Amino acid sequence: MGEYLLPGWLVSFSLRGRASATRLPSLVMAASMLLASFASPVASFAQAQDQSQVDARAFTQTGFRIDRDSFWDYFSHRGRISTFGYPVSRDFQFEGCTAQFFQRLILQQCGTNGVGTMNLLDDGLLPYTHMNGSTFPASDSFLTALTPKVSDSNYASSILGFVRTNAVDTFDGQKVNFQSTFFNTISADVGGTDDPNILGLLDLEIWGAPTSKPAYDPSNHNFIYQRFQRGIMHYDATCGCTQGLLLADYLKALITGQNLPGDLAAQAANSPLLRSATNGKAPFGTSYGNAFVQGNGSATAGVQEPALLPLPTTPITTLTTTLPTTGVPLTGVPSTTLLLPGGTPLPPPPPVSSPDYGLSMFLWGQPNTSDRDL
Repeated sequence: MGEYLLPGWLVSFSLRGRASATRLPSLVMAASMLLASFASPVASFAQAQDQSQVDARAFTQTGFRIDRDSFWDYFSHRGRISTFGYPVSRDFQFEGCTAQFFQRLILQQCGTNGVGTMNLLDDGLLPYTHMNGSTFPASDSFLTALTPKVSDSNYASSILGFVRTNAVDTFDGQKVNFQSTFFNTISADVGGTDDPNILGLLDLEIWGAPTSKPAYDPSNHNFIYQRFQRGIMHYDATCGCTQGLLLADYLKALITGQNLPGDLAAQAANSPLLRSATNGKAPFGTSYGNAFVQGNGSATAGVQEPALLPLPTTPITTLTTTLPTTGVPLTGVPSTTLLLPGGTPLPPPPPVSSPDYGLSMFLWGQPNTSDRDL
């Protein structure tokens, strides 16, 4: 988490220049062509390397690629690395939708709906206040109750006014620039418009509404934070700089257990997401597979998925279950052995020679089945 530094500029790539051929005597030219025919596989390999080096969707900094076209389009039109950070997962099924983790944010697409960013700090995801030794302000229920509703007739102007009122540039005499950071997330060039209202709504897509007032880190007064629905702004007085924290990296750590800070693990002890990518207890609508394994392509199901594990090959002699109403465990009840003596698997059931092909239903008034079954 946070180990990948975000550059202040984008690196541009260029293809290697090609050498021009020199006019040679015919005999020498023939020899050159013969040598070129032997060397062509090497040249093709070098060309393939060049092409892979300019794959704009692949990020060697983290080893992941943005494969999904809709995610790439959204990433490209919302500020790219400076907004999202680098991708830190493949795209995969997460809580019923297709998602991809970046360092700061999570992109999500549900069915045929458009792409959006998840409310990363909501309950059930990352609602915590202590991460890696830092203390962030909690969500303020009074402030969130005042947040304009999407159903309001003048929502667009109301929500931008709410942001301007509660995300300020100066706090306790410190130039924190929270409002400026919010409203300069998407530039006119990136957004394709210079309309401040449209750009403000695009900024809202990235941050969501403020859910706390600015607050000092109680253990370090050089740090001031403000919480939003989808991110936390961090002002560092030592450099006079403001930026968003790499929060999706923390959620990835929570899910995988890798680089997981102890304070975050303690707060999330009862979260179903804690180490859910490795303990075989993926949440409903989630299929991790190789989502966090570096490489290209969408995630594929992995062996840690209990539903995909092979059936046991040893006899089951004891059944343990729980009554659904009382919760009383039942143990020691003999069960049916899955293997015949000598380890031979049970044969399949014999075919049923009837019009209903073994369906467990009784059809009244149908002589071709009722005569047989009664």
